[in-house]
Amino acid sequence: LTYGALPPGVTDRELVIARYEPSRGIWAPLPSTTDTAAKNVSARLDHLSLYQVMALRPASALSGAVITVYPNPLYSSRGQTMKFTGLPALAEVTIYTFRGDKVRSVTAGGGGMAVWDGKNSGGSFAASGVYLALIKAGGDTKTVKLMVER
Repeated sequence: LTYGALPPGVTDRELVIARYEPSRGIWAPLPSTTDTAAKNVSARLDHLSLYQVMALRPASALSGAVITVYPNPLYSSRGQTMKFTGLPALAEVTIYTFRGDKVRSVTAGGGGMAVWDGKNSGGSFAASGVYLALIKAGGDTKTVKLMVER
């Protein structure tokens, strides 16, 4: 999607494409790429829906941040990726099994969104089950419970 002049205070790196999810009543940001020279934002779309370009602002700090994780559960066999939004820029998200084994780490981009493809560090899809995501930013930590269904 092509965009024109940005509103005051909005930067190119904050732009994402979002899909409207009527069942939840929210705009769900998608992993997006911005070409500032062409003034173009692109994302992989997985079905016909209502989309818009929007600014995704990172949280200023982890404490007090409203973190959204979706889809939860993650169905990796359907090609889904799990998104963590509302994070501070460059926050680190580390996924662990309930036994405490590290599965994978991902880092939030400038807009405060991190994306996990459902794979472990070796590149294989994580097994079905319950996982914990430890989120770290600026000396603060939060833990979120995740589900994976293959």
